[in-house]
Amino acid sequence: QPRRQDSGAAKAKPKPRTGEGKPAGDKARPPRRPRRITPAQ
Repeated sequence: QPRRQDSGAAKAKPKPRTGEGKPAGDKARPPRRPRRITPAQ
């Protein structure tokens, strides 16, 4: 879990939330990409 937050999961979540209440579509996409990239690296 700590690695995911440092990689960008923690940063990806706070930005969209504090940004301007983006649609759920944007939120659903980012989480899927970081998960695949983290294990690969």
